Amino acid sequence: YYPLDGNGNVVFGTLPSLGFLEGLKGKDKNSFLSVGYGMQGTLPPFLQDDYLRYKGDVRMLEFTSFISGKGYASVKFSNNPGIGGGTCYGDSGGPTFYKDTTLIVAVTSFGWAKNNNCVGNDFSYRTDTQDAINFIQGVLAEYGD
Repeated sequence: YYPLDGNGNVVFGTLPSLGFLEGLKGKDKNSFLSVGYGMQGTLPPFLQDDYLRYKGDVRMLEFTSFISGKGYASVKFSNNPGIGGGTCYGDSGGPTFYKDTTLIVAVTSFGWAKNNNCVGNDFSYRTDTQDAINFIQGVLAEYGD
């Protein structure tokens, strides 16, 4: 999966505004796209194609999870009850896009597994926090965009 512009050209991801996820209401919380290079399938997961990015539709369950970090920087996504994808082993570091846009709202951190099977729930680091924005802007300032 590669984000495209209106002309079909591959484009870079963009960052959300500060607190973007907190402003989402209703059905807007149900349309995200997680991308990664990790394992595929379930029961049990099978090997991936190292050169192909896969995507999965997920929905946001909560945006202040204390299971990872201090809560304010964490967001929990799920594909349950099986809405077409999700994350698995090896997807950490991959982006989560908002709807069918280039807006990267989070970066996959880790997911739940039971008996070595991926269960479709994951926790990601939000990109709409001041700490994330400062870090990314600092890297871009030092190394260029």
